[in-house]
Amino acid sequence: MSQEAVEYAERLWRERLHEGVSMPNGEITRLTLDDLYHHIVDPRIARHPERIALILEGVSEIREANLGRRRALSRWLEDGHEVLGYAIIDENSEARTMHVVRPSEFRRLSRQGGHLWP
Repeated sequence: MSQEAVEYAERLWRERLHEGVSMPNGEITRLTLDDLYHHIVDPRIARHPERIALILEGVSEIREANLGRRRALSRWLEDGHEVLGYAIIDENSEARTMHVVRPSEFRRLSRQGGHLWP
């Protein structure tokens, strides 16, 4: 990643993400600056770091994940196309990781773990 891209992501974190992002179930999910650096390792998020907020705001289902964490499955529109992704949220409501995925991966993830929300 270029230094400019990292600086843009950091600015986005300071302006929009550091106080948390509200998910549709009313939960506020927080991200540390270290979490941001982890999220932008995924090139599909690095190119569009605003997807971090879009993933959390677009959560349509929450399922159980490993180690007491939850998998928040998300859908949102970009340029008229549906985009799919997920976030792993820990017991302290911190988004530990997130990724943009293909429809086949999204379907696989939506079958794993117990259904928690809605």
